[in-house]
Amino acid sequence: METGSAYLLTGCVLQLPLALLYKFFTPKWVFISMLIVFEIGSAVCGGAQNSVSIIVGRAIQGLGGAGIFSGSMVLIVEAVPLAKRPMYMGFGGATFGLSAVLGPLVGGALTSNASWRWCFLINLPIGGMVLLVLLWFFPNTHTIDEQSGPQKENCVQNSIQDKLLDLDPMGIIFLVPGMVSLMLALQWGGSVYTWSNGRIIALFVVAGILSVSFILNEIYQRERAMLKMSVFTQRTVVGSFFYSFCVGGSMMTIVYYLPIWFQAIKGASAVKSGEMNIPLLLSLMIGTLLAGMLVSKVVRYAAPFMIAGAIIMTIGAGLFSTFGISTSHGKWIGYQVVYGFGLGLGMQQGAAAIQAVIPKHDTPQAISFLFFGQQLGGAIMLCIGENLLNSSLVRNIRTLLPNIDPGHISNSGATDFRNTVSGPDMIKLLQAYNCALRHVFFLAIAVSGLALAGAFPVEWKNLIKVENEQSAENDRLSRAMKE
Repeated sequence: METGSAYLLTGCVLQLPLALLYKFFTPKWVFISMLIVFEIGSAVCGGAQNSVSIIVGRAIQGLGGAGIFSGSMVLIVEAVPLAKRPMYMGFGGATFGLSAVLGPLVGGALTSNASWRWCFLINLPIGGMVLLVLLWFFPNTHTIDEQSGPQKENCVQNSIQDKLLDLDPMGIIFLVPGMVSLMLALQWGGSVYTWSNGRIIALFVVAGILSVSFILNEIYQRERAMLKMSVFTQRTVVGSFFYSFCVGGSMMTIVYYLPIWFQAIKGASAVKSGEMNIPLLLSLMIGTLLAGMLVSKVVRYAAPFMIAGAIIMTIGAGLFSTFGISTSHGKWIGYQVVYGFGLGLGMQQGAAAIQAVIPKHDTPQAISFLFFGQQLGGAIMLCIGENLLNSSLVRNIRTLLPNIDPGHISNSGATDFRNTVSGPDMIKLLQAYNCALRHVFFLAIAVSGLALAGAFPVEWKNLIKVENEQSAENDRLSRAMKE
C-alpha cells in the first residue's frame, strides 16, 4: 500500500463514525483530540526509518485528518449563526485552495534544502499553535445533542454507556470493513491485480454484502442510527450528497491528471507541473470566497450557486478536453480559471443547504456524509480515470506506433517515456498520450454535468428566514420548558 493510499483509506472510511463523536461529546475536545492524533501521525512519519512506518504514520494522519475535516465545519456550526456560515465555510475552502498551492512548493523546498522528513515535522509547530488558539479562545460548549434540548425526542444521554450505544457500534462494524474492502478493490484493481482476479472480486462481494447489512442496520436502529433514514432520505441531503460525490470525482480527476498532462505533453517536472496548476487553485479560492460572501450577505440561497458551479465546472472540463500538444499558455491558464471558479462556487454550498433543512443535532453526521461522498467520488473516479488512460494509451500506441511496446510506455511514467523514442515517433507518441488524457477529461465532463442532477433537488431556503424561524422556535420551547 502506498503512503497516499493509507491516508485516503482511513480518511474516507472513518469520516462517518468520527462525526458521531462531535454529536455526543464536547466538539472542542473532540477536535483537539483529532488534532493531537494528526500530530502523532506526523511525528511517526517524520521519524520513520522504513516504508512500513511511513504507511502507519499516514494512516494515523488520515484518522486525525478525517476528524479535523468534518470537525472544522462542526465548530463553525457551533460558533456562527446559520446565515453567516456560508461565508466562514468559504474562508475554509479558500484556505484549502491556498494550502494546495503552497503545499507542493513548501514541500519541494524542504525536500531540496533540508530533508523530506520536514514535510511531516512542519505540522508539529503549526498544529501546536492551532492547539493553543483552540484552548485559549474557543469556549467549552455543551455537546450538540444536549444543545438540541427539547428539539430531540427520546434523548437520554446521562452516561458514557448511553453515549457509546448511540455511537452505533453495529453500524461501525458493518461500515468500516465494508468501506475498507471497497477502497482496496478500487486501489488494487487494474494496477496491483487485474479486475478479474479473485481477490478483487472477493473484495467487491464483501463490500456489497457489508454495505447492504449496514443499510439494514441503519433502518433498524432508527434514532440511534449513524445515518438516520428520516434525515438521509430528505431530498436536499440526498441531492447535496450526490452533488458532493460528483464534485469530488470531477475535482480529483482534474487535479490529478492535469499535472500529468503538463508533465507528459509539456515536458514539465513534477514540481513545475504543480506550479502550472496554480491558476486552477487560485480561481477555486476566489470562487469559494465569493460564493460564501454572496450567500451570507446578499443572495441568502445556496442552491443557485450549486447549479451555476456545476454548469461552469462542466464548461471548464469541456475546455480541457480540447487540449492538444501545441496548446498555448494562455489557453491552459484560462481554462483552469474557468474550471476552478466553477468548482469553488458550488463546492461548499451543499453543506450550507442541508443546515437549513435538518435539526442542529444531526448536522455533524450530515456534513460528514457530504465529505464522505466527496472522498468516495474522488476515489472511484481516479480508479476509472486510471483505467481509461491506460486502455486508451495502449490502443493509441498500437495504432500510431505498432513497433513500440505499449506496456513499456505505460510503465515508464509521464516523463521518462520521452527517453524511449525520438524524432517523428516522438510527435506520434505525444499525440497518443494527449488523446488518452483527453479521454480522462471526458470523464470529468460527464461527472461535472451529472452534478446538476444533485443540485436541482436542493430546496431553495432563505437562510435568514430559516435562522429567524429556528430562533423563534427555540425561544418558544425554552418558555414552555420553564412553565
